[in-house]
Amino acid sequence: MTRPVTPTLLADRPPALPDGPADREPAATRRRPTSRWRLGKVGHRVLLIAHVLSSVGWFGIAVAVAFLAIATTATGTTAAPVLRLTLFLTVPVGAAAAMTGVVLSVTTRWGLVRYRWVVLKELITIVVIVTDLTVVRAGILRGIDEGGPPDMIPPSIAHVVVLVVATVLSIVKPFGTTAYGRRRLGDRADATD
Repeated sequence: MTRPVTPTLLADRPPALPDGPADREPAATRRRPTSRWRLGKVGHRVLLIAHVLSSVGWFGIAVAVAFLAIATTATGTTAAPVLRLTLFLTVPVGAAAAMTGVVLSVTTRWGLVRYRWVVLKELITIVVIVTDLTVVRAGILRGIDEGGPPDMIPPSIAHVVVLVVATVLSIVKPFGTTAYGRRRLGDRADATD
């Protein structure tokens, strides 16, 4: 004996699968977080484009600095004008990537401290900018003053590596929510019930 086929309504369908590790909360409390501040579609796209361009530019500068550090050390020469140029570009471009990233996180569902991957990207950004200002800058200036190659290969390669890690975090979005994010999701579920 066969069962009669009944049409299913959208409300009768099971809930969609979770997007990833961030959505492992119980189904009763799972809500998409929203932001208090929203950008329009055009504003969001402009800001996203600015963030991607500044991030890619920052990565390109980091690769150029690492290449110049290796090349000048291998040849025993100095590339003072190019190193000075990259020195004055890396921090402003990094700051632009950081600022656009913060505004994006505040105006989207990701939030500034709601997800662990966002917090890790913020920490990476701070560390790279601070070490650009202290370690890499000191190595470049010391090399220029001494007229020889700068002593900055390890930190410049480290910058490239951690910027790759930041890019992977942006794409993969691992590690789920922070404790704050779980509380916010729970508060929203209570408010809507």
